[in-house]
Amino acid sequence: MSVKYDMIVGEGMFHCCSVFPICEEGKEGWNMMVRLMKEWGNVLG
Repeated sequence: MSVKYDMIVGEGMFHCCSVFPICEEGKEGWNMMVRLMKEWGNVLG
Protein backbone atom coordinates (compact mmCIF):
# COMPACT_ATOMS: atom_id res chain seq x y z
CA MET A 1 0.00 0.00 0.00
CA SER A 2 1.38 3.41 -0.88
CA VAL A 3 0.31 6.75 0.47
CA LYS A 4 0.77 10.11 -1.23
CA TYR A 5 2.21 12.79 0.98
CA ASP A 6 3.74 16.24 0.78
CA MET A 7 6.56 17.19 3.11
CA ILE A 8 7.37 20.79 3.95
CA VAL A 9 10.69 21.40 5.66
CA GLY A 10 11.07 24.66 7.55
CA GLU A 11 14.72 25.31 8.35
CA GLY A 12 15.19 25.61 12.09
CA MET A 13 11.52 24.94 12.85
CA PHE A 14 10.26 22.46 15.41
CA HIS A 15 8.41 19.39 14.17
CA CYS A 16 4.85 20.61 14.76
CA CYS A 17 5.16 24.32 13.97
CA SER A 18 2.21 24.11 11.56
CA VAL A 19 -0.24 23.45 14.35
CA PHE A 20 0.65 26.84 15.82
CA PRO A 21 -0.63 29.34 13.22
CA ILE A 22 0.00 32.15 15.69
CA CYS A 23 3.67 32.09 14.71
CA GLU A 24 4.37 33.52 11.27
CA GLU A 25 6.43 30.51 10.19
CA GLY A 26 3.58 28.09 10.90
CA LYS A 27 0.91 29.83 8.83
CA GLU A 28 1.86 28.30 5.48
CA GLY A 29 1.63 24.75 6.80
CA TRP A 30 -1.58 25.52 8.71
CA ASN A 31 -3.24 26.94 5.59
CA MET A 32 -2.18 23.89 3.61
CA MET A 33 -3.66 21.52 6.21
CA VAL A 34 -6.96 23.43 6.20
CA ARG A 35 -7.10 23.39 2.39
CA LEU A 36 -6.38 19.65 2.24
CA MET A 37 -8.98 18.80 4.86
CA LYS A 38 -11.59 20.76 2.90
CA GLU A 39 -10.63 18.98 -0.32
CA TRP A 40 -10.60 15.55 1.32
CA GLY A 41 -13.92 16.28 3.02
CA ASN A 42 -15.49 16.75 -0.38
CA VAL A 43 -14.02 13.47 -1.61
CA LEU A 44 -14.71 11.41 1.50
CA GLY A 45 -18.21 12.76 1.99
